[in-house]
Amino acid sequence: MADFCAAVDKCVWDATWPEFVQFEDKQLQEDYEELSSRRFAPIAIESAKESLRNSGLLERLPNRANFTSTAEFAIAIEHLCGFATNQILEVNGDEISMVPHHGSLSDSDFEGIGCVFSALTASGEGKIGIIGNGAPAISDEK
Repeated sequence: MADFCAAVDKCVWDATWPEFVQFEDKQLQEDYEELSSRRFAPIAIESAKESLRNSGLLERLPNRANFTSTAEFAIAIEHLCGFATNQILEVNGDEISMVPHHGSLSDSDFEGIGCVFSALTASGEGKIGIIGNGAPAISDEK
């Protein structure tokens, strides 16, 4: 059975890569997301480490286990990448989201944003939320 499952995983991966697909069937979607995570996570982590290595930051990458809170860890990531405390990351419980606050970032900050994304990925943070940097919509409703 394990060989069959491995063959099915390979078949699904080969048929969908490099796209990310959505299935209407909830169980199929969950299975696909688990497969994608298993296949993509090692590639993403190694790519993130290589990016940090090339910029000379890998050896300074904070280790999540060395921090008593997710917020402290997020601040260390921001500082590693040249941002001020709470400038690019927000923490809600154990979840970290990148929030480029509208108007507070310049074009030169995009390299730092890439660094933050790489640092979080390389550190093993499984899910990283990203909130867009567009200005909030203004509603005509009152």
